[in-house]
Amino acid sequence: MRRFCHVPRGRRPAAAPHDHQQLPPPEWIDPYPDLTDPSPYASGSAAPPTPSPWLPRVSSLVLRSPPATLATDLRAFCRTFLLRLSPTFVAAALRSPQLTPHPLPSLHFFRSLPNGADLLAHPQHLLSCYVSLLHSFARSRETAGPDAAGQARQLVAELRAHGDAVLRHLAPASSASLIRSLAAFGLSEELLWAWQAMRLAGVEPSRLTYNCLLDGLVNAGLLDTAINVFDAMSTEDRVQPDVVSYNILIKGYCRAGRTQDAMARLADMREQAELTPDKVTYLTLMQCHYSEGTFPQCIALFQEMEERGMGKEIPQHAYVLVIGALSKDGKPFEALAVFERMMKRGCPTNAAMYTALIDSMGKFGREKEAMTLFERMKASGIELDAVTYGVVVNCLCRFGNMDEAVACFRSCVEKGVAVNAIFYTSLIDGFGKTGMVDQAKELFEEMIAKGFVPDSYCYNVLIDALVKAGRTDNACAFYKRMEDDGCDQTVYTYTILIDGLFKEHKNEEALKFWDSMIDKGITPTTAAFRVLANGLCLSGKFSRAWRILDELAPMGVIPETAHEDMINVLCKTGRFKQASKLADGIVQKGREVPGRVRTMMINALRKAGNTDLAFKLVNEMIEVDEEDDQQSEEDEGEQQEKEENKKRKASALSSDIWDHFTKVKIANGEERAKCKYCGNLCSCDTETNGNSSVGTLSNSEFDLYDLRNSFAEMIIEDEQPFALSERPGLRNFLAIACPHFTLPSRRTATRACVEVYDVQKEKLKKFLKEHCGRVSLATDTWTSNTNQNYMCVTAHFIDNDWKLHKKIIGFFLVEGHRGEDIGKSLENCLAAWGIDKFFTITVNNDSANNDAIKYMRRVLNESNGSIAKGEYLHMRCAAHIVNLIVSEGLKEIDRSVVRVRAAVKFVKGETSRLAKFKKCAELAKQYEKAFERYSDEDPYYKLDLNDEKDGPGVPEKSDWDNARKMAEFLEHFYELTLRVSVTSCPTSNTYFHEIGELLLLLQEWCHSEDRLCSEVEYRNMYAPSDNAPQQPTETQEPPPESKRSFKSIIAEKMRKRGGANATTKSELDKYFSEDNEEDNEGFDILKYWKGNARRFPILSRMARDLLAIPISTVASESAFSTGGRVLDDFRSSLTPTMVERLICASDWIRGSNVVSVEENEEELYKLEEELGAFTIPKETTEC
Repeated sequence: MRRFCHVPRGRRPAAAPHDHQQLPPPEWIDPYPDLTDPSPYASGSAAPPTPSPWLPRVSSLVLRSPPATLATDLRAFCRTFLLRLSPTFVAAALRSPQLTPHPLPSLHFFRSLPNGADLLAHPQHLLSCYVSLLHSFARSRETAGPDAAGQARQLVAELRAHGDAVLRHLAPASSASLIRSLAAFGLSEELLWAWQAMRLAGVEPSRLTYNCLLDGLVNAGLLDTAINVFDAMSTEDRVQPDVVSYNILIKGYCRAGRTQDAMARLADMREQAELTPDKVTYLTLMQCHYSEGTFPQCIALFQEMEERGMGKEIPQHAYVLVIGALSKDGKPFEALAVFERMMKRGCPTNAAMYTALIDSMGKFGREKEAMTLFERMKASGIELDAVTYGVVVNCLCRFGNMDEAVACFRSCVEKGVAVNAIFYTSLIDGFGKTGMVDQAKELFEEMIAKGFVPDSYCYNVLIDALVKAGRTDNACAFYKRMEDDGCDQTVYTYTILIDGLFKEHKNEEALKFWDSMIDKGITPTTAAFRVLANGLCLSGKFSRAWRILDELAPMGVIPETAHEDMINVLCKTGRFKQASKLADGIVQKGREVPGRVRTMMINALRKAGNTDLAFKLVNEMIEVDEEDDQQSEEDEGEQQEKEENKKRKASALSSDIWDHFTKVKIANGEERAKCKYCGNLCSCDTETNGNSSVGTLSNSEFDLYDLRNSFAEMIIEDEQPFALSERPGLRNFLAIACPHFTLPSRRTATRACVEVYDVQKEKLKKFLKEHCGRVSLATDTWTSNTNQNYMCVTAHFIDNDWKLHKKIIGFFLVEGHRGEDIGKSLENCLAAWGIDKFFTITVNNDSANNDAIKYMRRVLNESNGSIAKGEYLHMRCAAHIVNLIVSEGLKEIDRSVVRVRAAVKFVKGETSRLAKFKKCAELAKQYEKAFERYSDEDPYYKLDLNDEKDGPGVPEKSDWDNARKMAEFLEHFYELTLRVSVTSCPTSNTYFHEIGELLLLLQEWCHSEDRLCSEVEYRNMYAPSDNAPQQPTETQEPPPESKRSFKSIIAEKMRKRGGANATTKSELDKYFSEDNEEDNEGFDILKYWKGNARRFPILSRMARDLLAIPISTVASESAFSTGGRVLDDFRSSLTPTMVERLICASDWIRGSNVVSVEENEEELYKLEEELGAFTIPKETTEC
C-alpha cells in the first residue's frame, strides 16, 4: 500500500559519496491528507479538507525562483526532502490561491516539473492543469503581458494535441471554466472548438456555460453565431435564458448597431413574468441610444427604470446618460430636475453631469442658471477639467459677455488647466458675433503663437466674422493663409466667401471661388447653391445659373430644392417667364410643383398685376409661349453687370437696401429707386431724402393654404353647409372682393373641415396631457330629428395657469337609452382621448344615467383608476333638479297658467290681433286691464277661449294674480339656474351657498301672509313623513336664521373660526388658521389659488380638481341650441362621424365659453329699452 507524507520531515543528512547505502525512494505527496480529490471540478465533495502543508512551500518556491533556475530548484527541493509531486498535487497547486494570480510563474512551474511524465499517465489531472492555466491567464490577462492571448492560444493547441484521451474527461465545471477563459480572450476559433469538444464528451451545458459561450462569441464579433446559440438554449437543450443571457445578446446587438433588435429583446423580457430587466439591461440600451443620438428613447428607458422602482439601484453612469440626453434634446430643466432627484437619492455627482447641464442651459439662453450651476460645481469640490471650462467660456461668448469669457480663459491658464484650440475657437467666435473683429484676429494670432494649430472650423469662424464686417479682402487673405497652412477648406468656407463677394458686387471673384470649390472635389450643398443662385440671378446671369444647376445634378444636389431657390429669386426680380419655365421643368420630370412654390409665384404675379397668369398657375402647368433666347439673356446680364460696375465706381451703394432696389432715371433725368418686386418708385437722393419712404413699404403674402383653412373654419363656426362655396352669390362677391382667391369645391371644403378637426383635436389632446390635472365630465343623451340618439360629452378642467376650460370631446351615436349602452359609449370616448385622470361625471337625474354611472364605477375600480372607489363619481345636474322643483310648483297654479298662456297665444296668433292689443296696452296700466279692453274690441277673444271643446277659459283676476306671484317666485329659480350653469367660472364652490339662500327663501315664504306662497312652499317642504307633522301649528315660528341671509350666517361662523389661534401642524391646519378672505363680488377664487399654490401645494391641487366639477349639464345641452339647432336638417343628413367632427370643431374654434350672466342681462336691458313703448307699468290704477 502506498504511503502519503502528511507532515514535513526534517532534512536528512546527505550520504557521503563513498557511502553505498541506498536511500529510500521518494514518497508521493498529495495536496490533501486523504484520497479525496477536492477539486472544484469534482462533484460530491462534502466539505473542504485541510490542505497539505507542502502546498504553500512549493508555491513559495515557484514564486521565488527565477524562470531559468526553476526546474533545477524543484529537482533539488524534491531530492532534499525525498518528495515526488503527484499529478493531483500539481493540479491543485495550479488552481491554488497562491499561484492563480500569477499566470507566468504557474506556466513555468508546469513546464519545469521534475516528473512531468507522471501527468501523461493521468489525463484527468493533465486536463485540470490546462484548465487552471487558461483560467489564470484569463483572470490576469491585463498584467500577464502583451502575449497573454498568444500563451493561451499555445495552451489550447497543446491540449488539442493530446486528443480524446484527455478531452473525454471534460466535466460540466471544467467545460464552463474553459469556455469562460477563452471567451475572455475573444478567441473565437478556440472557443467554438471547446464547445464542440464538450458536446462530443457528452457534457450537457449549463446556463452558465451557455452564458460564457455567448459572451465570448459577442466579444469576438460573431453575433449571428451567438444568436443561434441563444435560440438553442430553449429549443435543443431546454435551458431557458436568464437575464444575463439577454443582457449579453443585447450587448452584442448594440455593438453591431442593431438597436431595434436589442429593443425587441427587451420587449421579450417584458412579456415574460419570470424575467425582469435589471440595471445592466437598461444601462446597455441607454448607452446605445445615447451614442446613436436617439435621446428620447434613452430618456424613456431611464423613466422606465424609475417606474419599476429601481431608483436606488440606478448607477451613476445612467444619470450621466439621461442628463446628457435631456440636455442635448433641448430639455435643460428636465435634466436639472433629474440631477436634483439624483442628489436626494445620495448618488454622487461628477464633472460630466455639471458640464452637460451648463452647456444645455447656455444653449437654451439661460445664462443665470448656467453660471449658478458652475458655482455649485466649484463649491462641491469637483475638480474642474478643460472640458468644463471650455463649456463655460462658450456659454459666456454666446451671451456676449466677452470680458467675463476672457477672464475665465485667463484664469484657466493661470491654474494650469490644459487649454486647447477649442478654447480659442470659442472666444474667436464670440468676438466675431459681437462685431469685435480685431480682437478675434489678435486672439487667433495668439493661439498660433502658443503652438496650437487652428482647424477648419476656427478659420471658418474668423472668415465669417470678417465677411459680416464687410472686410472681404481680409477674409480672402485668411483663405489664402488657410490654404498655405495645409488646412482643408470646407464647403462652408466657400459659401461664406461667395456670399460676401456677391453682396459687394464682386461677381467674378465669387464665381472663381465657386469654380475652385468644384475643382477641389468639394460637393456643394443646397445652401451653397442658394447663395450662388441669388447672386447670379440678381446680377442678371440667369443662363449661367441654369448651366450650373445642370452641372450640380450628378453631384447629388436636390433638383427640386435648387429649382425652388431659383424660382424664388426670379420671382423677386420680376422674371416670371423664366420662373414659369423652371416650374414647367419640374412637372415635365414627373414631379409635382410644391405648394409653397406655387404660392410664392402667385404672390409675385399678383404684386406685378399679372392675375391671369396667377390663375393659370393655380390649376395647371404654365407654358411659356415666347422663345427663350438664352444668349440674349446672357448678353443682357453682362451688359447690366457692366452698367452696375460703372455706377459702383461713380458712387458705391453700400446699404443693404440696394439688394431690393435698382437705380433708374425718369423723364426729367432725376434718379429714382425702383423696387425689384412691385416696381414702385421711391426718391433716393441721399442729400435731400432720408429713409422715411422705406417705412411705408410692405411685402404682403397671399397664402392659399391659410385662406382655405380660414374658409373651412368659417363653415364650421357659422354652421354653414359644405355647398356654401358653390353658391353663386358668394362667388360673385369674392370675385370682386378677392379676385385672387378661388373658392374650393364642395369636396375640397369637406376635406378642409376634416383637416381642421384633426389638427384641433391633436392640439387639445396634447394640451390635456401636458397642462391640466383631473378632468370632470358632463354628459347627456339626446335624440335628433331623425330619431338617432346622440351623446354629448363635455370635459371641464383647470389648466396649469388656473384657467377654467370647457371642451366638447364627444358627440356620437349610442345604441339606446339603457345605462350600460351609455356607459360603454362613454368608456370608448375616454379611451379614444387617452383620458385616465377624471374626477366626476355630471348627469341628469335619470335611472339610465344612474346605471351608466354604476357601469363606469365598476370599470374604474377594476383598473384602480377611481378616487375613493368612485364614491364621488356621480354628480347630479343642479339645473335639472331645479327644473323638477319648478315643474312641481307650477302644478299648483296649472289652471291659471294655461289660461294666461292661451290668452297671450290668441293675441299673438294674427298680426291684426297684435296691432289691436298694442293700442289697448298703451291705455291700460296692467296686463289684465289690457286684455279686458281687448275683449271688448275683439268678440272672438272670449268665444275662442271659452270654447267647450278645448278652450281653457278667459283668465280671471285670480289667474293674473297667481301668474304674477308665480313669476316672482320663479325669478329666483331662474337666476339660480343661470348662476349654476355658467362655464366661464367655477360653480362648485358657490353651489352650497346658492342652495342655502334658496332654502332660507323657501322658509321665509312658508310663513308668508300670502296664502298661495305659503301653501305651495309648505306642501313641498313639510310633506307627510315619519318625523314631520302634516300641518304647521298656529304657534310655530320661523327659525331665527330664516330672517337672515345665508351668506351672513356662514360669514359669522367663519369669523368665529378665524379668530381661533390654532397651532399649525400641517398644510391644512395652516390653511384654516389664516384669516378669511372678504366676500365680495370681485373675488376670483381661481386667482386666489393661483397666487397661493406654492404655499399650499397639496391643497391647491385638490382645489384645482374640485373647482373644475360642473354642477350642471347645461354646458352639454347648450351645444344643441347654438345658433338655433345644431342637428338641423343639413346636419341630420350627415354621417354621425361627420356630425361629431363639426360639433366638436365648432366648440374648439369658438373657445366654448358660455356667455356670463352679466352680459346676458345687459343684452336683455338693451332689448327692453328698445321695446319700451310696449312695456306696461306695474301700478294698480284703474283705467
